[in-house]
Amino acid sequence: MERATTGRTPDGRLQVDYYARRAVADGRTVDLTYSDCNLLLGLIEQGDEFRDARDLGSRVWNYPWAREQEIRVHLGYLRAKLGRDWVESTGRGHRLGRPPLPGAAEPEGI
Repeated sequence: MERATTGRTPDGRLQVDYYARRAVADGRTVDLTYSDCNLLLGLIEQGDEFRDARDLGSRVWNYPWAREQEIRVHLGYLRAKLGRDWVESTGRGHRLGRPPLPGAAEPEGI
């Protein structure tokens, strides 16, 4: 399967350019590695679906033997670069998160 070289979330808040190795998240430019780009484009392609580590590794890098820890490390790199809310990991798997809009008030009690 040929992967797209650019991608964006449906709301346009996150855009990725593979060849420039950059993402724009809520207007902020973020430099990425090739692995970051591949993973981010894969997460955008999967939409709202959660994927487990094995499936995500297989779809993104053609690594069907990927372990959960390896995928978590790469997802952690993306969280550090984009912001922790951009990548969601639960017991069901991993997907692109939905961070609050810039300037939105924090919920009370946090």
